[in-house]
Amino acid sequence: MFKFSDKSQEFLKFADGKLVLLTNEVIKISEVDFSIICSVRSVEKQQEAFKNGSSKCDGIKIKSKHQPNDFGLSEAIDIMCYNPKTKNATWENKYYYYIAGLFRSKASGLGINFRWGGWFDFEDAGHFEI
Repeated sequence: MFKFSDKSQEFLKFADGKLVLLTNEVIKISEVDFSIICSVRSVEKQQEAFKNGSSKCDGIKIKSKHQPNDFGLSEAIDIMCYNPKTKNATWENKYYYYIAGLFRSKASGLGINFRWGGWFDFEDAGHFEI
């Protein structure tokens, strides 16, 4: 139904292959459009996210899954959902819960373990990681 924009695909170039596979499978079946807004982050970008409160990981003592792994790839992505009626970007939780359900279903079928930010002790509904 939906497909990723060039910008989203560019973010996915820097994500782990399992995460790319899973995300591409989800967009194919989703009734809610979404885009990738973040994948890999440098230490400096991670520290900015920590300082502005959008991450609990400082990038040094506690590393984020967004920081490059041994292969230089992110093991996390952040997404932005779009309201199906208005087509506007939205942070309404119901859309993120829906996408998380699709991730769970597809991950199970593909044998991929993932975590959703909605399951964290602080809610980060747009975050998905392997």
